[in-house]
Amino acid sequence: MVENMSAAFDVPSHSVQEHTIQHEKFAPMIKAWLNGTGPPQLFVYYQPPQRMNDAGEIVNTSDHYQMFVTDGESLKLTGKGAYFLRCLPPGQPINDKAQYDAEVLFGEVHPNSVQTLNTLINNVYKPLVDKLATEDWGVCEIEQKRDFSIVFEKFAKEL
Repeated sequence: MVENMSAAFDVPSHSVQEHTIQHEKFAPMIKAWLNGTGPPQLFVYYQPPQRMNDAGEIVNTSDHYQMFVTDGESLKLTGKGAYFLRCLPPGQPINDKAQYDAEVLFGEVHPNSVQTLNTLINNVYKPLVDKLATEDWGVCEIEQKRDFSIVFEKFAKEL
């Protein structure tokens, strides 16, 4: 976990350890996640601290980047983030003594991830689907093809 965050944020492992795993504010959340008693997702953000101004806008309070551990609900991503997703039943702890590739998914997120997904869907996947010939759909019935196209179109517009 520490190595993943270190690589994602280009920060030394000892700094990650100090500012996340051992941090008095974040350690209980991380421990609950590892033990299976917390939410299945855990996010670590590397960004300046924030606050809401009088106009209701989120503004940075400093230019100094810090690490924040969150469940993804209580803090807006404005910098770079990493996520860890438990793939185990609730209450089952992660085995930290072995490789946990099958127990945890890890990835990185950026503030413009939704915009990137929107671009991919509208400029790559939708044109490909629109140009599929009838024979490319294989045994898919015409009604299923139409339903797929309608749902796909709606999804692409909502992003």
